[in-house]
Amino acid sequence: PFSMAMEATLLRPWLKGLEGMKIEARTLADDMLIITSGEQHCEDIERAMHFTLQHHKDIGAEMAPETCIMMSTEKSIRE
Repeated sequence: PFSMAMEATLLRPWLKGLEGMKIEARTLADDMLIITSGEQHCEDIERAMHFTLQHHKDIGAEMAPETCIMMSTEKSIRE
């Protein structure tokens, strides 16, 4: 539908911004996935989340960060 095309258009700058930071991102409809790995994955995911929240604020969207699901294989990050 038209709404999904509009969503994809609005998320393209977000995808390109994360690509510029060397952070992998994917979208499907209104779901977003950010993938980081390596020694600096903690710093990268933090930068990606701040960038994501700022991008959505800039386009007038309201996000609920408390509903974001974050997963990690590193125990200290999960806590």
